[in-house]
Amino acid sequence: WNWPGEGRWCFLEGLGEFLDQPGEWCLDQRTGVVTYWPREGEDMATARIVAPFLTRLVEVRGAPDRPVRNLHFRGITFEGCAWPLPPGDYHGIQACHFWEYGQQGGWKTVPCAILFEWARDCSLTRGAIVHTEGGGLEIGQGCTGVRFERNEVFDIGGNGLMVGGPNDEALSPKANIIADNIIHACGTRFYGAVGIWVGFASG
Repeated sequence: WNWPGEGRWCFLEGLGEFLDQPGEWCLDQRTGVVTYWPREGEDMATARIVAPFLTRLVEVRGAPDRPVRNLHFRGITFEGCAWPLPPGDYHGIQACHFWEYGQQGGWKTVPCAILFEWARDCSLTRGAIVHTEGGGLEIGQGCTGVRFERNEVFDIGGNGLMVGGPNDEALSPKANIIADNIIHACGTRFYGAVGIWVGFASG
């Protein structure tokens, strides 16, 4: 129901033949050669090229009986995070939820550069999350009192922020705060993405 077909929009990428305008690029996985069509005024002799490798920049993960407490990030810019397509490619529905094929498959979400699980009274303030292929920040299961305030989130391939966990009152995030942030240019890679997604969370 979400595969390419007549009357359904899709896009193709990954081959040099698909480059049709400045600013586009592709990587030949076999040879390792990157082909780039420069924008007007760009000088490739002096250009700064960044090719992220890590798929997650920070993972704050406690346990139900030992949550991470009072960890605070202030004034830090988290930048550059990769997310290679999974086996079977990406067939998303909404807000970066998709079906992954294979032995460990099932419903998944495009992962975020920063993940909090089982964290209490932690914060990220006055910083930024930028230039990710996947999402920005996920406040996941078991989180209580996590604050994300006065940050900027932009140039995000997937969702900017995600707050949610399993559909289980004991595990879902509670009383977390997202306030006074500037969130823009999300969904640059996955067009069904949103700036802020909240599901199975309360307070």
